Amino acid sequence: MRKTILNASLEESMNLVTDKYIHTCLEESKHKKIIKKIFGGLFILLVMYLFSLMKFYIRAEGVTFLFLDINIPFLVLISLAFIAFIMYIYKLFSIKNYNILAYYYYMKSFSLLTLLFYLQLAILSIAGAGIVLGNLWSNLIYGIFYLIIFIERYIAIKKHFLDILYGDSGVSNKFMDVLEHFTNMSKRYGGFIILIIVILRFFMTDDIYRNGFTRTIGLLGFPFVIGFGFYLVLALIMDSFPGYYLQKYLEDYRQLSGYSLEEWYGPKSKKYRESLKK
Repeated sequence: MRKTILNASLEESMNLVTDKYIHTCLEESKHKKIIKKIFGGLFILLVMYLFSLMKFYIRAEGVTFLFLDINIPFLVLISLAFIAFIMYIYKLFSIKNYNILAYYYYMKSFSLLTLLFYLQLAILSIAGAGIVLGNLWSNLIYGIFYLIIFIERYIAIKKHFLDILYGDSGVSNKFMDVLEHFTNMSKRYGGFIILIIVILRFFMTDDIYRNGFTRTIGLLGFPFVIGFGFYLVLALIMDSFPGYYLQKYLEDYRQLSGYSLEEWYGPKSKKYRESLKK
């Protein structure tokens, strides 16, 4: 059978699902932390809505995205983000039976929400650059730029996980160490940075925008800033991937890690309550 990043055996996946990751999952499954994560998701939805208000400015300039009204992709992205958040809330109802998976569910949903938010920013930045370059050249130049980033990241991430699962590199290579540090920093300060961006956009004076040179540099440079932000999003996706194998071999990892049914699945879980009856 062909080896892919999704069909590794239990033994092979142990190179990815480390004791450190399992410990993190148990720590992040606490009730108070789950409540904070829900508010974090609501915050991203709120920020996406605030940025969608910029469509009125873009419309006034007469620019579009892929020759579509800017409102159409914005509406699609916000709708998808809302659905992703609702799906996460729905998943929370199953956590009482799979306590250990709470962190995995959160990281999947948070990564998707963040990706949709950055896609919104990318569309906004491309449309904004169209004010200077025109719709055709803006979509072409920055579209190719973003496409290169995604192709390069896809190849690098796929190779990274294949090396971990089937090679000898393990999870302690320098690339992963850098990504782990980057991910931790983004989870700690990402919300604050987004808040600062919102404040700068909605509460700064218009003097900066009246300066033609500064305005042009800002409009042309913003898509590149957002492009590098996609590295943050993809790092979050990478951080959530070990949960795929933790879920796939859930009971095997419990036995290997030595945790009790109560610790692993939760005191309200079906498995733990059934064990009490035996």
